[in-house]
Amino acid sequence: MPKRTTVTLDDDVVAKLAGEAHRSGLPFRHVLNEALRRATSPPRKPRGLKPFKVRARDLGARPDLDFDNIEQLLDQVEGPFRK
Repeated sequence: MPKRTTVTLDDDVVAKLAGEAHRSGLPFRHVLNEALRRATSPPRKPRGLKPFKVRARDLGARPDLDFDNIEQLLDQVEGPFRK
């Protein structure tokens, strides 16, 4: 059995709900109830999606480059006149 209550909504919330009600052709009350149901329900997990896995691969970095010192690396790769 529905419960009747009074709720004070901010103007921006009313505008969004009214816009959705107009777009969908559904009553404002229905749009508000659906928004509250979604907001108070636990998040749904997507079905059938496999977890994303990162596969490492060799990028073929030159062994003479030192990636620990960025200044030295930039000098080696771009030359001393890079600045």
